[in-house]
Amino acid sequence: MLAPVYCSDEKGLMGQFNIPYAPGDWRLFIDSSKRSLKAVLLHNGNMHASVPVGHSVHLKETYDNMKVLLTTIHYEDHNWMGTKFPCFICEWDRRVRDKHWEQKQWPRRLELVPGDKNIKCDPLVERDRIL
Repeated sequence: MLAPVYCSDEKGLMGQFNIPYAPGDWRLFIDSSKRSLKAVLLHNGNMHASVPVGHSVHLKETYDNMKVLLTTIHYEDHNWMGTKFPCFICEWDRRVRDKHWEQKQWPRRLELVPGDKNIKCDPLVERDRIL
């Protein structure tokens, strides 16, 4: 079984490619599919190629795996913006299939309280760090 691969020295990695690194110039994108979980840094001006910082062919996009990923890549040190628009921003239950294509505006969540309105855990990233 292959272990997940993470980069814990993003500044050093970019230095190897002669890419200037300033945390504010990059945003973190995390995505998963049936076959893999990946995390890449995307340059805000698209002047540089994406830089992979995490990959696994076995992990799913779960709370515990995201917590491990963010800890391993030292997210707190860099505090990148995230590009995903997760459902916890609004009061949308992704399992409500009958309204998925009909309702366009969803009320914004005011609080992220575990146990309230489908929130299971404390947020891993501050709300204002997600684009």
